Amino acid sequence: MPVPSHIFTAAIVMIASGDLPLAILQSLIRVFAGFVVAAIIAIPLGLAMGHVRAIERNVDPLGETFRPIAAIAILPLAILWLGTGTSAAVMIVAYAAFFPMVINTVAGAANVNPTLLRAASTMGLSRLT
Repeated sequence: MPVPSHIFTAAIVMIASGDLPLAILQSLIRVFAGFVVAAIIAIPLGLAMGHVRAIERNVDPLGETFRPIAAIAILPLAILWLGTGTSAAVMIVAYAAFFPMVINTVAGAANVNPTLLRAASTMGLSRLT
């Protein structure tokens, strides 16, 4: 176990050299990229599942099959398929963020008040809008 003074000294050295801010930036880029990848897939899928019951009945069992698998359990597959670089990290983050996004988007889309949908329709908005 390293002594706290050695940790503090190493942190100061890494900050001064620019290594620590660069590593933090790289990690943040990976996290946000994974979030964006998950959002691009999960939000349209969740909206479709929330509005069209047939899509939810067909896709939900597949999602519920993979949802209990922890993101860390996917790590060996990500390394095997994508290596140890940024793409594997983005995939792990995207996998971890995907299921909560889908579940919450489905719940939000399914719980829209039908009166509000009819009111929007009378104002000329399409169902997609």
